[in-house]
Amino acid sequence: MPRTPLSGSARLALYPLHIGAPEDGLCEVGRAETGVFIALPIEGVALVEWLGQGMPLAEVGVCFEDAFGIAPELDEFLEGLWECGFIKSINGTPTATTAAGQPARGWRLFASLPAERLGWLLSRPCLIAYRAIWVALAVVLITRPGLWPHARDTLVVSGVILNAVIVALLAWTMVFLHELAHLLAARARGAIGALSLSRRMYFLVAQTDMSGVRALPRAERYAPYLAGMTLEAGVLLGCLGLRWAGAGGGLPALLAYIVTIQLLFQCAIFLRTDLYFVLTNRLRAGSLAADTTQVLRAYGRRVRGAPAIDLSHIPQRERRLVHWYLPFYAAGIAAAVVDLALFVVPAVVTMCRRALHELTTAGPLRQAEAAAFLAIVTFNLGSVAVIALWQHLGGRRRARTTA
Repeated sequence: MPRTPLSGSARLALYPLHIGAPEDGLCEVGRAETGVFIALPIEGVALVEWLGQGMPLAEVGVCFEDAFGIAPELDEFLEGLWECGFIKSINGTPTATTAAGQPARGWRLFASLPAERLGWLLSRPCLIAYRAIWVALAVVLITRPGLWPHARDTLVVSGVILNAVIVALLAWTMVFLHELAHLLAARARGAIGALSLSRRMYFLVAQTDMSGVRALPRAERYAPYLAGMTLEAGVLLGCLGLRWAGAGGGLPALLAYIVTIQLLFQCAIFLRTDLYFVLTNRLRAGSLAADTTQVLRAYGRRVRGAPAIDLSHIPQRERRLVHWYLPFYAAGIAAAVVDLALFVVPAVVTMCRRALHELTTAGPLRQAEAAAFLAIVTFNLGSVAVIALWQHLGGRRRARTTA
């Protein structure tokens, strides 16, 4: 934005913006291609609509005052629109692109594929089938506990290095299939997602930016959000069915174990997993994770007797939602602990025990392979510990700086 205030004759051109239906006096306004959405009251929506018509700023101010009885604070409002990347040009001159105005980074797969060609994926018969998968999986897990995956399922071949490679390949294959399911479901709804690599806490993950889904009615967002988990539920159900039929050993058993870990991971909503977005969509909360972090920090400082954190920027409704959300936050932490304690750690221990056994009893080649595997595991665990310590110390330094 120009440093000097714009004149009353200035005209702005906005990018095409989605304006959602009013909910609790607020409307979601944003650019689907960048995934930037904000919640505006009716007064703000009116300003956006008048600006989008190319009206001079002076005329916009007059219309606002006639409609609402007060003069608008246009300079501050326009600054906010510019920071969100909503302003395309001022008096015909293109504006500098802000970071928020950039499209989501990543591979925009299926973006050129017409949504009509994928619509069948979310047709009524398919949606019924997806629900049936979840019901059948729940029934099998409750009534057939003997079919549950076990850590021994991670051992599919005798060589520990080859076994680890197979585990990694299957795990990453399922990760990318999970994300592709998101992309396909989003495209079937007419939205576009972007696939990228990132990390959650200390672990490398693939993720899909589906911010553009927010341009859809809330009821239509659940299918894209749950598409990845539904795919995994179907795979797990199939693997358990093979085990029940007596043909579920080897790779199907390993696949069931991997998918179980991935499904439990999605319950860790404090990491902004799929279920987090389902919950925020249901609660109509835009920044629940950030608000919860601020509230928890405020609690922590209050307990320590440190200076309080100003929470006045969080709307009252959002603060009430945070208190309602905290039990789910705690349950997500519990799910992550269960996932690690009952599945991830036992799998690593099982493979390490196999390696230690071969290190002491096998021939030279197998001993070298076992030693290499143990070295890789030690390096990875050490890297996680170093990153965790580095982030912890960095957080303490920032806390001292801002205190």
